[in-house]
Amino acid sequence: DDAAVGALPPTPEAEKQILEMRERVSKLNLEEPLMNWADDNCLYRYLRARSYNVDKAMAMFENSVKWRREFGIQKLLVDYLPDIKSEGAVGKNYVHGKDKMGRPVIYMKPRLTPKKMGTQAQQMRHLVYTLERAIADMEGSSVEKYVLLIDFKDYSLRNAPSMSVQRETISILQDQYPERLGLALCVDAPMLFSSTFKMVKPFIDSVTASKIVFVSGAEKRPYFEQHFDLSCLEQDYSGNDPHQYDQAKYFETIPNIVG
Repeated sequence: DDAAVGALPPTPEAEKQILEMRERVSKLNLEEPLMNWADDNCLYRYLRARSYNVDKAMAMFENSVKWRREFGIQKLLVDYLPDIKSEGAVGKNYVHGKDKMGRPVIYMKPRLTPKKMGTQAQQMRHLVYTLERAIADMEGSSVEKYVLLIDFKDYSLRNAPSMSVQRETISILQDQYPERLGLALCVDAPMLFSSTFKMVKPFIDSVTASKIVFVSGAEKRPYFEQHFDLSCLEQDYSGNDPHQYDQAKYFETIPNIVG
């Protein structure tokens, strides 16, 4: 399914709309890193996310330009790297491997949240670095989407993110990375999360919500076998990949973060 991996080729009408967006973008005087980020594939993602309404797509795009400047995407590999390495000390979130469709997999393990949790800003820098790293892994392919594998083993009030962190995470995923989520796989989510999820669900749009899947117990292995080549999936999830997160090794790779 091409749409689950990236975009189907634009129709002639959509190509005209992308051209119109390109003209409007040229008047925004974007600095070079943002111009490199705002290629036609990027504009097409914003167009699809707003159901081919150019005005709404441009409003969403301009909001992302403002956010990327204010958030400091260009600082992720420089000023913010100590924060990111600190948050990534034991593998709370990291990119490793791909699913059968070639989509990079982001493992999320809330139980590995450090006892001395970083500030919300530090946690968001680590999240955004992880998203950008997954996107860098797509370079040179037709893949545009990633998979979130959220492992709820030992999930508790101690390691659960605050409501504020959860809302900002949802906002970043939906509003700043449109058409990037392929699948969010929630593994062994406990009752504690189910009640939290009910509270945040109103902030999740229907397209994003349709990509959230809950698996537990006996249904896990068949689901993993259907979606992953087991040689590329960690052993905790029925796979054969002996990978163990190693902070020093992980940060040896410097991803190409654009914009």
